[in-house]
Amino acid sequence: MRVSLLVLMVMLLSVSTLGAKNLDSPGTSAISVPMPNFKVTNEMLYRELMEIKLKLAQHDEKFKSIDQQRFEAIDRRFEAIEQRFDEIDAQFDRLYSILLALTGVFTTLVVAVITLIFWDRRTMLKQAKKEVTEGLQMR
Repeated sequence: MRVSLLVLMVMLLSVSTLGAKNLDSPGTSAISVPMPNFKVTNEMLYRELMEIKLKLAQHDEKFKSIDQQRFEAIDRRFEAIEQRFDEIDAQFDRLYSILLALTGVFTTLVVAVITLIFWDRRTMLKQAKKEVTEGLQMR
């Protein structure tokens, strides 16, 4: 702000020392016209400052609306990403349920096979014991 104020004062002082530019006729270039009694007053500075403040306020409003639009767009993107994460979480839950069911099935099969092996072994040993005792009794 101080820099723009300094630039404004330098511009006004240069106009007062060099003269004002004639920009009334459209086809001509800017020509210096001497103004010997031109002084910069506080009112002129105040007017220029008020114009600058007005322009800054307009730019601030413009940037606020742009920022708000950008934030809304970012919020929509985050909501879409959050929805995708929820969908992926649901898929993981389904896969976890399937894997849990498969683990249960395989555990049941392993226990059944081990039980069958022990039962068959016990049955075979009983049969072998019976045959051996019958063979010994016959002799």
